[in-house]
Amino acid sequence: MIEIQKRHVEIICSDGVLLRGFINVIQDRKVIDLLKDTNESFILLNDVEIDYKVEAQSFKLVTKAVE
Repeated sequence: MIEIQKRHVEIICSDGVLLRGFINVIQDRKVIDLLKDTNESFILLNDVEIDYKVEAQSFKLVTKAVE
């Protein structure tokens, strides 16, 4: 059985949008490894709060993450 852990993340996008929520990761895998994985075409977030500026146009992800 695969163990899944729910981790709190805050993702800051290049246009200033801040996403706060939770991401599910396989036990003992780092969140940063999931974000950098080129085989993943999207990231599934749960219970997300979005803080954005009125002029925000996109959600382009910056390739830096803080755990």
